[in-house]
Amino acid sequence: MLNDLESLPTAAGRTVKQGKRKFSRITFWRYVQREPDLGVRIGGRHFMWRACREALNQGQTLAEAAEIGRRCHARLS
Repeated sequence: MLNDLESLPTAAGRTVKQGKRKFSRITFWRYVQREPDLGVRIGGRHFMWRACREALNQGQTLAEAAEIGRRCHARLS
């Protein structure tokens, strides 16, 4: 299950648009602050669900990605 999580720098490094990073680590941090369902906080570090990162990279809205994150959280329960 933890393989479904990526640290914010890793997630940012895996988003690309025409050879450049599409999102920065800070952007993802702001997204996680705004929509906590996008990831989890473990030991003071933020991690993002891989499915959420892929959804954002494909152009889905933050709300749609947060819904995917809620389903990922539900799998843990």
